[in-house]
Amino acid sequence: MEELASRRGIPVLATALSGGRGIESVTTYHHLFVRGVPDQLQPDSVVVVGQPGPSNRIARLLETGAPVTHVDRWGLFSDISGTMKMGVREDPVAFLERAAPQQQAGWSGEWKRLDQRLRQALNDAIDDAERPTGPGVARALGTLPWSSLVVASSLPVRDVDAHLTRPSWVHSNRGVSGIDGFASTLLGVADRRPGTVGLVGDLSFLHDSNAFLCDSKPGAVIVLIDNGGGGLFDLLPQARFAPDFERFFTTDPRRDFSVLADFHDLGYVDVDSIAAMSEAVGSQVGTEELAVVRIGVDRSDDLGIRSALDAVAAEVLGV
Repeated sequence: MEELASRRGIPVLATALSGGRGIESVTTYHHLFVRGVPDQLQPDSVVVVGQPGPSNRIARLLETGAPVTHVDRWGLFSDISGTMKMGVREDPVAFLERAAPQQQAGWSGEWKRLDQRLRQALNDAIDDAERPTGPGVARALGTLPWSSLVVASSLPVRDVDAHLTRPSWVHSNRGVSGIDGFASTLLGVADRRPGTVGLVGDLSFLHDSNAFLCDSKPGAVIVLIDNGGGGLFDLLPQARFAPDFERFFTTDPRRDFSVLADFHDLGYVDVDSIAAMSEAVGSQVGTEELAVVRIGVDRSDDLGIRSALDAVAAEVLGV
């Protein structure tokens, strides 16, 4: 796919979960589409392979009015936005080889230029943060030597999708309640893929913690972002309007995770910076111990960096 796209000049927006991120793929789309699809990037057509997301801003590309074709070798089409004009049951590479014309160099080059400029600006803004944030944790994980990354739902998977740029094996799944099943999934992946790291929020970690009562525990490192509950809800309208917002939506668990780790015979370390987290994960990954690295994140700091990243994107794009 990457070789064909490069040869034809086709921009590829590859999600972190797709396994398709490479040198040629555009990875800043969550911020690139902060005010919609920029005029200079408007497409004549869009081809969707697999399921778009987790960024909800991907939908802005599908809603430009350009015809949207979904391609899947098994005929399983995920048209959540209701924008699909045509579904094609075919190997995606074979379809693009047959149907995608050569793109104008100036247009495809503009995608690459803006993606590179925006990535640098986003990294600079994350580096300027004085305290740990979710985006900062996700970006730092991209520099560490893990083989597989298992990511919980809600903010962790969105941050990984927005800030992890390297080609990687990343797995995430949604349970019935969205956040459930993380620990069970992590244990299953780690049992088959040594060097696995997990990224999870406090509520997701607690929701499936009974999975740690398993007969044997494979080696893995769990990066636990303790941000006092469901930080995703801070980004939704109910943060401004819902009565008893903290009680009914963010639901801060107020628990000492070292006690839970001790109960389940897990290794445990508490860190207060991105650098300390990176050091702790780097020294632990690949060992036979199942360990938790907890990093505290203030939700107001986290909300602030997300607003700042959107502002940086708008400035870079001139919108």
